[in-house]
Amino acid sequence: MAMTLSGLTNTCSRCGGLMVAEFSPEFSNDPVKHAFTSRRCVQCGEIIDSVILQNRRLRHESMRLQSRTESDQARKLGAPL
Repeated sequence: MAMTLSGLTNTCSRCGGLMVAEFSPEFSNDPVKHAFTSRRCVQCGEIIDSVILQNRRLRHESMRLQSRTESDQARKLGAPL
């Protein structure tokens, strides 16, 4: 599933600074049609792009599943949660 940056706000989630669009044609598969787009915070330097968003989503899902599995195991053993 492709992640897009269109739904992001202009506020950095790390520091609250201003996020600006950054275009990098050297990372595009087809530089004539599309430039690689990311957002960069002018205050702290945080960079967000579709790959970073996808990896964060996958990591969050993995951690949630791991937590659920650990809770189920503790429940089976009768340990308090």
